[in-house]
Amino acid sequence: MSAFAAVFIYGLEKTKLIFSIGTQTNSTRLTEIITINVNQDFMGYAYAVLAIVSGFSADKILRSMFDKLLKRLEQKAEKTKDSETEKE
Repeated sequence: MSAFAAVFIYGLEKTKLIFSIGTQTNSTRLTEIITINVNQDFMGYAYAVLAIVSGFSADKILRSMFDKLLKRLEQKAEKTKDSETEKE
């Protein structure tokens, strides 16, 4: 789950829809909502920090959502199993 979140955030940055990581230039584009400016030498570190933060936050935020979803699916499967048993 954490790896998926890190790859998703990386892909989102590459599309530059919401945010982008780039170097400070004279021409600024206003297509992104958030622009993170870093030195060219530290671009790899910026991506690494972004991946780590998104991985840990996904574990904390998405874990409860997935648990609730799996619980609902399990309850629905039990209901379906019980209704099939009653038909026989």
